[in-house]
Amino acid sequence: MRAAENDTVPALALLMTPGLGYVSVHRALSAAKASGRSLDALLAMSPRERAAALPAGLASQVGRCGNALRQRAELILSHAQRQGLQVLFVNDEDYPNRLRTSLGSSAPVLLFVQGNAGLLHGDAVAIVGARLVSRRGAKLADSCATAFARQRVTVVSGAAHGVDTAAHRAAVRADGPTVAVLPQGLFTYHAPRFLRKAVEAGRGVLVSEFLPDASWAAHAAVVRNATISGLSRMVCVFEPKKRGGSIRTARAGLDQGKRVAVYYGATSHSSPAEELGRLGAVTVDGTSLEGEVLEQLWATAPSPARASQEELF
Repeated sequence: MRAAENDTVPALALLMTPGLGYVSVHRALSAAKASGRSLDALLAMSPRERAAALPAGLASQVGRCGNALRQRAELILSHAQRQGLQVLFVNDEDYPNRLRTSLGSSAPVLLFVQGNAGLLHGDAVAIVGARLVSRRGAKLADSCATAFARQRVTVVSGAAHGVDTAAHRAAVRADGPTVAVLPQGLFTYHAPRFLRKAVEAGRGVLVSEFLPDASWAAHAAVVRNATISGLSRMVCVFEPKKRGGSIRTARAGLDQGKRVAVYYGATSHSSPAEELGRLGAVTVDGTSLEGEVLEQLWATAPSPARASQEELF
């Protein structure tokens, strides 16, 4: 058993405690580490002891995590593992390091994984975009995903209709790896046949930071956008709208210091693309995404953990 597994149950219990989120749980984990205790031991302290060990204000929040929540957390984790899911805790060595470095204290504390979790550690590109994408945009997203997949660069997307599905499908068709980051629990998501087969073949993985039985929710779709970009070295966005997941993913990528390329569609520079351009994204046309510019963007993208290949294109 990994040492971090001792903290997995109390960490999930804290996440289910009203008023606590990723940042608060990371603070509690840091405090436990600084005091040389496990998170479980910290939760077992008396209120006075917790007040001495935790930052101001956090002790009372942590104190709301009672035995009932801890028991529920243990049942959830046991059931998930019996159903074949892997549970990656943020302090585990198996947790994707790029996600930790990209998101810091906003990184998901737990990831529920179905499929080849090793794909979460490889060099990856996020390919996202509009649900209602033009035929040209869908074709370019397909071409972009195909180019990366043929070089065994993992294609990361959000499993939504439109660009996301086109990217996942193209990666699978090219026999490349793909990661689907879900805005709901793994038990409530019904993967399309092509993605299920990729997972079964070890070339795909489904990832969720939400409880396995969680239904789709708008707030979850917003939260997971940062995870999509966090897992990736570069973000390619196709036909982003003024509001929606793709522009949020692009902004998250820029905040994380990632290279972001935006295809703005048939109309002249759309306002979302212009906005992203002002923030540091590279706006490109279709020819660029099919040619040498894509190669150059990838080659110059920051990479905390470069792929083992000398040349990817």
